Amino acid sequence: MNKKFWLLILTVLLIAHEGYSGDGIKGISPIRGTGKGNGALWVVSIGINEYVSTQQLQVMNCISDARKFSDFSISQYMKWMAWDTAGKVKKVHSYLLTGNDATRKNIMEALQKIVDSSKPNDYFLFNFAGFCMRYTIQGEKQTVFAPFGMTSTDSSYLIKEGISLKVLSQFFTLIPANNQFFFTEAGPSEGFRTEFIKAIVEKNPVAASLSMKNRVVMVTNTLGLDNLVCNKVRLNQGPMNYYLTNIPSNQNMFELFADKRVADKLVYSIRKNEVICGDYQSPYFDIYFEKDFLEPMKDMVQQEETMRGGRVSNAKVEVLPEKKPGEKVAIIIATNEFASAEDWPYLRNPLNDAQAVGDTLTNQYGYKVKYVINKKKEEITNSLVTLSKDLKEDDQLIIFFAGHGDYNDELLDDGFIVCKDSKPIAADPTRDSYLSFNRMSMIFNKLPSRQVMVLLDVCFGGTFGDKVVKTMQPDKEVKVNPNEPFVSKKLRLRTRRFISSGGKNTVPDKDLAPQFGNHSPFAVLLLEALRTKGLNNYLTSSQIYAMLQDKLPSGPLLGDFGEVQRGSEFVLVGK
Repeated sequence: MNKKFWLLILTVLLIAHEGYSGDGIKGISPIRGTGKGNGALWVVSIGINEYVSTQQLQVMNCISDARKFSDFSISQYMKWMAWDTAGKVKKVHSYLLTGNDATRKNIMEALQKIVDSSKPNDYFLFNFAGFCMRYTIQGEKQTVFAPFGMTSTDSSYLIKEGISLKVLSQFFTLIPANNQFFFTEAGPSEGFRTEFIKAIVEKNPVAASLSMKNRVVMVTNTLGLDNLVCNKVRLNQGPMNYYLTNIPSNQNMFELFADKRVADKLVYSIRKNEVICGDYQSPYFDIYFEKDFLEPMKDMVQQEETMRGGRVSNAKVEVLPEKKPGEKVAIIIATNEFASAEDWPYLRNPLNDAQAVGDTLTNQYGYKVKYVINKKKEEITNSLVTLSKDLKEDDQLIIFFAGHGDYNDELLDDGFIVCKDSKPIAADPTRDSYLSFNRMSMIFNKLPSRQVMVLLDVCFGGTFGDKVVKTMQPDKEVKVNPNEPFVSKKLRLRTRRFISSGGKNTVPDKDLAPQFGNHSPFAVLLLEALRTKGLNNYLTSSQIYAMLQDKLPSGPLLGDFGEVQRGSEFVLVGK
C-alpha cells in the first residue's frame, strides 16, 4: 500500500468516472457562479496553537489553517454566488476565532448568533483546528473540544470547561441554515468519526423525512496531523486543510451542496490532492453527506404514505369533492409577568415564543392569529368563548399556551395555566383564579371546528388529556372515499390533539445551554418543525411530535382529548 498503489487506484477511478472532463460533467451545465439562491454565508473558523496546561500542548499551524479556511471559504462563496464586494458586505458573516480569542464564551456566542440570525437558505461552515480528546461521559464515549484558556489536561476539567461534540451537534440542529459544512482535523481516532456521524444524522425516520438539512462532514480517519509533507516538501499546513483549499480553479467548495454528480466530482478532486502527495498507507480523511443517510428513511416514509393513500380499483365508492381547510385560526396565549411573583416568577421567553410561532403560522400556513398576551383569567376565558361563536365546522384551530403551569394532586387532581392575576397558591388552594386543564379541554372539545390542536409549553402540560374521557365516534358518521387524497380524508375527521413540552413534570423556560437562545427548548424545536412545511406541503401533528420526542429531555407528549374519530390527524396545509 504505497504511492504507486494509490496512483493506480486514481487511474482506475479516472477511467470509471463516467463523463469526466476537465471542464464539467457530461450532460450537466456548470452551475458555478450562477448566484443560485440568495443565502448568506456564516463561517466560524477556530484555530488554537498553544494551550496553557501542565503539559504545554503546542502545535504550529492551527491558527494559520483557521485563517486559510475562513479566507478560502469566503472567496469561494463570492465566486459561487457571483456577487461583488458590496454583496459580500451584506451577505458574509465571519467569526475567525484564533489564539486567545478562541475562548469557550466567544465560540458559544458566535454559534448562538447564527442560531438567532441565520435563515434556511443560508450556508453555515464550521472549522475547528486545535486539541480535542475523547472521554467516557455518563457511560458513553464523547469527544470534547478544548477552547483557548484550558489550564489542565485533566479529564474532569476538560469535560467541564470544553465543548462537547454533543453540544455542538445541538447547535447544528438548531441553526436554521440548511446547508452546513463541518470540517475538523482534530479527530483523535476512528471513534471520533463514528461519534460525529451518530451525533449529527437524524435518526427518527419521520423527522428524517421532513429534514431540509443538507449537511456535509469532512473529518480525519486517524489522528489529526498538524503538518503535511507533500512529495517530501513540508507545507506548514494541515493535510486536510491543504487538500480542500487546493482544489482546481474551475471547481468550488460549495459544490459539496449541489447535485450528487457535481459533489462527487469535487470529492474526487479533493482525494486526488491526497493521492498526488502520496505519503499515506490508507485514506487520511472521509467526506460524509447526511442526505446519503436520510434518503433511505425518506423513501421508507414516503412509501408508507403512498400505501395509505393508494387507489382502490374495481370498488364502487361515492365520489366526494376534495376537502379543503376552511378558515385557519390560531390563538396564542402567553404570559410572562404575574401578580403573585413570589409563587410565579417572571419568565423570559413566552412572549418571544408567542410572536415567533404566530409569525410562522401566518407566513407559512396562512393562519389568522390572535394574540392574548399577559391577560387576566377573565380576559383569556372571554377570548376562548368568542371562538365558539366565530368558528365554523370546516375551520381549523390551533391554541398555543406559553407560561407557567401548575398541578395539584392532593385535592383537585388537575393541571392549570397560571394567569396574570392568578393568586398565590396559599390564598387560592382550589385554584379558582387559574385556568383548569380539565375545564379547558371540555371547552375545546365543544368548539364547532372539526380540527383542533392544542400546543402547551407549560409545566405539567402532559396532564391536559389525563382526565377527559375519550369517545371514539363511529366511522359511519363520515363518508369515506378510499381514493381520496390523504389531506382531504383527514380534514373530514373530527380531531382533538394536543402536544405538550412535558408530562407530569416541570419544563424549562430557558435551557441552561446557550444554544436555545431567546426561546424555550420546546419552542425552538416546534419552530423548526413548522418551518419544514412537511411533505408535499402539509405537516401533521404526528410529524411535529416526531421532531420533538428524541430531542427534549423534558419528555414531550402527543395525545387525543375529547371526542375524536378513528384515524383522525391534525393537518397543517402550507400556503
